[in-house]
Amino acid sequence: MAETPSSKADLREIGERIRLAVQGAGGNAIVSEKSGVPVGTINNYIAAKSEPSVLKLAAIAKVTNHSIDYFLTGRDPPTASDFELIPLYDIRLSAGAGAWNERARIIEMVPFTRAQILAIPGRRSTKDLALLRIRGDSGGDRLPDGALAMADTADNQLADGLFAFVQDDNARVKRFQVLMSGITLMSDNKTYPDEHVDYDQMQDVSIIGRVVWCGAPL
Repeated sequence: MAETPSSKADLREIGERIRLAVQGAGGNAIVSEKSGVPVGTINNYIAAKSEPSVLKLAAIAKVTNHSIDYFLTGRDPPTASDFELIPLYDIRLSAGAGAWNERARIIEMVPFTRAQILAIPGRRSTKDLALLRIRGDSGGDRLPDGALAMADTADNQLADGLFAFVQDDNARVKRFQVLMSGITLMSDNKTYPDEHVDYDQMQDVSIIGRVVWCGAPL
């Protein structure tokens, strides 16, 4: 539900947003004609001389292609075009050869706003992302059971860091430490022992991508 202005400062902020929106829609006279709101009333709103009524604000919002929330808070609610759908994969893959994403079943497409994705440190794109649901408590408090982990599938080269990967036809999330002899797989929950994978066993490990988000940026 839209908030109502509570001070002169709020009215000035609303007036400035109305001014910019009306200017972008062709000016006071055009917006007045299309919305049915008198020019004098629009001018009073812009000058913060009177508090806009909900009905008149809604009429101005419709003509200027904004929402009432925009005038009151400075933010339009997200629309369908503001979202990206990220695939959530089943952690159990079908047996056989082929890339992990060819054998994985997509459970659902999860919506994230572009702003949410681009707020993750280091992200410049909303592409090449996959979601997995954490199962078990080996991830500790940072990767709790049931949480969603987002992996950047374009960042799938062997390196130190937190990665989603496939081993024995199951998707897993562990911290990698690259050694001369292979890689160590480490859990955040230190009651779980480290695992070592020799380089000659690496054909059994398929990296999905570096984990960049799990409820909060990592």
